[in-house]
Amino acid sequence: MNAIIGCKTYDTEKAISLATHSTISSHQELFQTLEGDFFLWMHQICVEGQKVWPNELSRDVELVRASDSRLRCFQRIIPFTRAQALAWCVETQIPAVLRGYVLHCV
Repeated sequence: MNAIIGCKTYDTEKAISLATHSTISSHQELFQTLEGDFFLWMHQICVEGQKVWPNELSRDVELVRASDSRLRCFQRIIPFTRAQALAWCVETQIPAVLRGYVLHCV
């Protein structure tokens, strides 16, 4: 997936994947472009336009037919600053009991 945001091109196929975080209803992946910019690629399952929360199971939603499905998948790219990329990594990659120590050291 690629997107042009603020005159910058963000392309998941050309950028370097740094980290991922998945739940039952979403997948996030942090990338860095060859120019050094960070961005987050998000893939989210929605039911009737509302996000499915991490402990809700999309399979619990009754489906009539695939074409009438209330489930939709959305993808988007969000540009991140270095600070946002670091905060996302600490929040999603570091165990909760160690986060305070990591943030104190930064």
